[in-house]
This record gives sequence, structure tokens and C-alpha cells, in this order.
Amino acid sequence: MIDRSIALVLEYCDNGSLRQLLAQTAGGLLTEPVSRRYFTQMFDAVSYLHSSYIVHSDINVDQFLLDARDRVKLSNFAAAKHYATGDAFFSSRQVRLDAF
Repeated sequence: MIDRSIALVLEYCDNGSLRQLLAQTAGGLLTEPVSRRYFTQMFDAVSYLHSSYIVHSDINVDQFLLDARDRVKLSNFAAAKHYATGDAFFSSRQVRLDAF
């Protein structure tokens, strides 16, 4: 029997989630430079997954965590799916992963 289990080891992100950070800021807003830096890191994380044929399927502010160095990390891959070229996911949609 083949063991198809996958184990993920994630680092501890002691600064909590993006939602928690927004709840602590005045008006739930971040400055534009901070927002730009976080968004770039969020985009890079999702882009990396898509380039690896992985769809996260549950992206929201609770899934983005902040580590001790104030870097964004994507978490909770419970609903993630791995696809390969030729899978029904790709044949039913026009997906261009190279656009990311």
C-alpha cells in the first residue's frame, strides 16, 4: 500500500493573522507602504502556489499570518488541491498559469 500522506511543517507566526492586525489599527486601515509590502508578499505566495499547480481554495485575511520579522505567510492548506495539466480542472477552464 502506498502512503499518500503529506505533512507540512510551518513556522510559528507570533504576530497573528492579518485580521488581528487590522482589528488593532485605527479604523482597520494600514498605511499605503505597509499595505503595498503585504500585498506583494500575498501575491507572491499565491503566485508560487499556482506555478506549482496548487489551488489554495480558502484565501482570506485569517489565512495570512505575520511572522516575527513582519513577513506575510500563507497558512491553512486543508482545502488546497494539487492539479496537473490535463486534469478536469484545467480542461474545463481556460487557465494560464504562466500569466502569474
